[in-house]
Amino acid sequence: MPNRWTRNASNTLVPKVGGTRPDGTIVDSKLADLTVTGAKIADTTITGAKLVNLTVTEGKLANASVQGRTVDFFKSAVTTGTGSNLNIAHGLGRTPTFVFVVPQTSSATGVSVIEGTHTGTDCVVNAPTTTTFVVIAF
Repeated sequence: MPNRWTRNASNTLVPKVGGTRPDGTIVDSKLADLTVTGAKIADTTITGAKLVNLTVTEGKLANASVQGRTVDFFKSAVTTGTGSNLNIAHGLGRTPTFVFVVPQTSSATGVSVIEGTHTGTDCVVNAPTTTTFVVIAF
């Protein structure tokens, strides 16, 4: 009977390709019974050209894996100053990060607008009675 066993690099007795194991299993030239680990493919470079398909489609994304961001934004109607603080409800549900007061009209002497301390419900603006303005907040 021919020798159907050999020793590998670790000096372990392994069946020769085309041989049989002690239990009678035939060993062929395929890698079906071998486990390939990362260390065994360290020298191999895998490039995009070797990958089957790099296209990302909706069917390949899990539900809710990509989300847009909603930006809260407020723009008031044109408001006329009263000479004292005005509380202008913004509806953001939080204190705005940025508030811009945009004058629409003013007197010949210019515009004087003073922002107060904005809150989670209102933008606070003080402007003279001769000034109209719009508040933009986000």
